[in-house]
Amino acid sequence: MLLNVPVDTGALKMSGRVGHSPNGAWLSFGNQEVDYAAIVHEGTPGGEPIEGSFRVYVPTHVTKKGKVINGHWKEYKNQRVIRFRPKINKFVRGPEIVRVISKEPAQQGQFFVSRAFADELPNFLTLLERNLRQLEKRQF
Repeated sequence: MLLNVPVDTGALKMSGRVGHSPNGAWLSFGNQEVDYAAIVHEGTPGGEPIEGSFRVYVPTHVTKKGKVINGHWKEYKNQRVIRFRPKINKFVRGPEIVRVISKEPAQQGQFFVSRAFADELPNFLTLLERNLRQLEKRQF
């Protein structure tokens, strides 16, 4: 199932995790070292001709290596900063994602998670049948 993950350094593929939950299964990619999983999966918006500067206040935060950075102003020339929280499902939004939009070309999403599920779909009925048999053998 993890075969469709794009590989450059292998870090993204190695961050993949699959597990079972009481009402299904879960699949996730990315961690503190691989924070670009969403960008690779979803892609980035196309660069639009942006002129002028955009100032944003960056609050005090801790880097991945544990260094504390005090709050400060950052200026982006010919760029814009957008913040959004993508939907995880109908009722829940994910963590905030911050992107800088510039004149760079758009990056197409690779949708490797969707492809992985599509690849496993033909095996779904076999897995469902096996799990139902296991449930029938249980005594409550």
